[in-house]
Amino acid sequence: MQTGIINSSEQTLPFKYEAEKKREEGKAFIPSSNEYLCKFADLNSELINFANKNRPVKCATLDMDAILSETFKQSALFCYKGYRSYHPFNVRWFEQDLLLHTEFRDGNVPAGHQQLRILKESLEHLPGSVEEVYVRSDTAG
Repeated sequence: MQTGIINSSEQTLPFKYEAEKKREEGKAFIPSSNEYLCKFADLNSELINFANKNRPVKCATLDMDAILSETFKQSALFCYKGYRSYHPFNVRWFEQDLLLHTEFRDGNVPAGHQQLRILKESLEHLPGSVEEVYVRSDTAG
């Protein structure tokens, strides 16, 4: 296990994605999850399954939404509203009041970018006992 203090002002962090090298200026880019983020997704799946075993429901209404989060970090990219931001995309399971899936995005990534992929990944986290799925999304989707 690696421990230590990470200075956020450093340009190179030990957990930097290899995929970052594929970033192109002016284009929407979402790096694939590294092994650490995948473990969080696995843990979240366990939490979702636990919740549904204790309060089982057969219906899932998924609320898909991206939200702008303003930042003053100099390396952050500008959003469509003209300020530096990040644009995380979240999928909530209404009936269980749980976050089913989340993806951290740069501010310049449009809300509807790769939304179908996110929906498919979200569906993988639902327990097999769910029989009906409804999706609510903004007009970006």
